[in-house]
Amino acid sequence: MKVLRSLTTAVAAGGLVLGASTAASAAPAGASTGAAPVTCTIKAGAPYLSGGLIKGDGRIDCTSAVAALQMKVTVQKKMGTRWVNVGTPAQGTRYDVIAVWGTAYVGFSHGVYRTKSTGKVLFYGSSVWRPISAVSGPRSA
Repeated sequence: MKVLRSLTTAVAAGGLVLGASTAASAAPAGASTGAAPVTCTIKAGAPYLSGGLIKGDGRIDCTSAVAALQMKVTVQKKMGTRWVNVGTPAQGTRYDVIAVWGTAYVGFSHGVYRTKSTGKVLFYGSSVWRPISAVSGPRSA
């Protein structure tokens, strides 16, 4: 169902959860104003070394304000054939926003890491949270 709502997944770079951008005067998606569909994009940036920490950024951006965005960013380390969440995740829920972003981190240790961003979008006029996710490419530390 792609009437006034749509979701997109992409992989790229991001910024810090607990951060949120609000809409100044955006009309709610789903209102009968002939508005264009609201598209939300989730991104997971490749992990990077910063001050003795391995950090991973994630971000969700929407083309217009949505009722709520929920997001969790984690750094994952490859252990054998599995990816395991390590360190401190960034997570939160924000209401009446256009974007949220976050940075997860873990203390430096040699290995192969990636960033995983997962989230949910609640569009205006809907009671159903729509899941979205993205994973960055692996990077050795």
